[in-house]
Amino acid sequence: MTLRNDPQGPMGTDDSKDTRPLPRKSQPRQLHQIGREIARTWKNPYFGAVPYIEALLYLTDMDSRYGDQPAEDIVMYFLSNSATWRGDDARRIRAELNAMLPERYQRKPRTRRVENTRPL
Repeated sequence: MTLRNDPQGPMGTDDSKDTRPLPRKSQPRQLHQIGREIARTWKNPYFGAVPYIEALLYLTDMDSRYGDQPAEDIVMYFLSNSATWRGDDARRIRAELNAMLPERYQRKPRTRRVENTRPL
């Protein structure tokens, strides 16, 4: 039987000597870091996305603001204007930004419509 104050703990090991760091949930990158990567990898951006790329360079996280616009709006407007951006970097960065948005704003992946194949 293990007592509450037993230094061996319930599993029979002394947990007080364990100096390993606790696993930490990885923090999302800051928006200005993502904006720099977008500017570096998207060589000829769509003109509608340019103001939002520039705004991303001044934001840190989803709680920050650029002028009177919240970061959520800027990220959403960038995502809607980045449809012409192609490639692995584009897919990865768009997925990263989409994951940072609150669930109510996240774009859902398109699903194919399945025709009704039941016989009449």
